[in-house]
Amino acid sequence: MVLYLSWRSNPSMEDVSWIPSFLGIWADEFVRARTAIPFVVLGFLNGITQFLRNEGVLAFGKSALAYFVFAVLVELGQLWLPTRHCDPLDMVWALVGVMAGQIPWFSFQRHRNAY
Repeated sequence: MVLYLSWRSNPSMEDVSWIPSFLGIWADEFVRARTAIPFVVLGFLNGITQFLRNEGVLAFGKSALAYFVFAVLVELGQLWLPTRHCDPLDMVWALVGVMAGQIPWFSFQRHRNAY
């Protein structure tokens, strides 16, 4: 989904038929934040997996780095799309999104391992 939405020729989210119109309007108004949202979801789901596996701090950091690399590749792919542009701040927003999604599970993990 991230690749599809990032590499569409038309960057407008309001034009995507399966996205509710109110959400598309919001996404087009808050372009920076819309980059973080899918990465929050990815980070949250990844955090659940790491929590259930009882993985340590290093695993959370590695996965955040992996998602950041993914975001960099997605943004670099936009260099070849004439109607899109590569934005380094989108890469930062993706990292912020992943970390925000992982924070609850990272906190639960730290709390569980403290006892």
